[in-house]
Amino acid sequence: MKNLLITLLISFSTLVSAQETLHVPSQLQKLTDSALTNFPRMHSLSELVRLSNLKTDMSAAGYMPIVNVDGSYLYLNPTSKVSIPLGVGITKSLQMNPADNYSAMLNVVQPLLDFKTPANVARAKSDVAISEATRESYRSQLAYQVAQLYYGVIFLNRNIAVQQLQLSLVKSNLNIIEAKLRNGDALTYDLVTTQVRYTNIENSITELQTQLYKQYALLHMLTGGTGVEQISDTTFSDAMYDVARDSVLGLAFRQNHELIISQKKISYSEYDITAIKQIFLPTVNLIGGLGYKNAFAPNIFDVKFNYDYGISLNIPILPGSRPHIQLEMAQTGLESAKDELAYQKAALTKDVVNAGLEIRKNEIKYRSMDTLLHQAKLAVELGTERYKEGVITSVELLTAETNYQDALLSKLQTEYNLLLSKLELNRLAGRRWWTH
Repeated sequence: MKNLLITLLISFSTLVSAQETLHVPSQLQKLTDSALTNFPRMHSLSELVRLSNLKTDMSAAGYMPIVNVDGSYLYLNPTSKVSIPLGVGITKSLQMNPADNYSAMLNVVQPLLDFKTPANVARAKSDVAISEATRESYRSQLAYQVAQLYYGVIFLNRNIAVQQLQLSLVKSNLNIIEAKLRNGDALTYDLVTTQVRYTNIENSITELQTQLYKQYALLHMLTGGTGVEQISDTTFSDAMYDVARDSVLGLAFRQNHELIISQKKISYSEYDITAIKQIFLPTVNLIGGLGYKNAFAPNIFDVKFNYDYGISLNIPILPGSRPHIQLEMAQTGLESAKDELAYQKAALTKDVVNAGLEIRKNEIKYRSMDTLLHQAKLAVELGTERYKEGVITSVELLTAETNYQDALLSKLQTEYNLLLSKLELNRLAGRRWWTH
């Protein structure tokens, strides 16, 4: 089983390559650009990236000094007094502090040795990387959704065209049968059978047209109503998804957006653990202040200019943030992120193999369609000759003609399925074909 998977992956390695110049249909490029520019979800994800950058700036603020102005008034009662003897029976009362105390100070704290801020900044930058990867992942999803809708419109238009040709054919046969029935050369059964087939085709066309309107409505929503016009392309132009120079799975492991997000979540958890561990480390700050206040001896009532400076050391013993619990939570988050990455890799491997199998199946079916069409066309030619000779009925001839139209639809459906399979494999590989 393992050898089979390896063989399949190698056989699919010619489907995706490193980025090359791609000939993207102009209408598809226009629709994709409009969606990536105007879809509201893209704006909200950009705002989340901006918010993450602001959090980084906030973390980096730990490098900056803390400056504040402190003003106060304090009334004391009673005040301390000392009696000083000046002679026999003579004393003087000396007040040690005023009852009215005034203070206005400018205080500055400047970190000199801080292990927490660099770790917090690194963690915040890792969060920015996750936000950017999430935005890029959604950008890819949106672009491939627009591509699916674009090719879906082409498929429906071509399907409707074949169905309309078939409807015209049945209508022509219906007129012939009605004429023959009036002359007694046909059966009522032939007429009713043909009428049922005509109605079924009409209903099928109505269903396809409804699907087409829904495709355009969804395109209108994704693009914000801009860039949506009648899609004139009639071919699937899937060659742009065929160029290859690299292993699909190897490319997917490097570029798949879900995998990238999982890897960045692991990095974030590692930075989170580092940041929490820094809480236990001491910090050294330069402190200083200057301003005006009273209570300086000997003239304790006078307000005087004063200043102070020094160094403070803070050693956490049992912080209120409970870093021990935080650390255990962060380590659990890291293990969970690693498990998620392992799951993503397994799921991606499975999806790549399945997409490759779908491509191979549709390629085989598509190659057999020419034979099917040739046989169906030959059956129509033979049926026409036999009908002229009166050997078969008009219903039997109509069946042969309908089978030919059905073969055309089957080839179209297979070609469309092949394109969707290639789109899916390109999406899994994280391949970017748009320029916006």
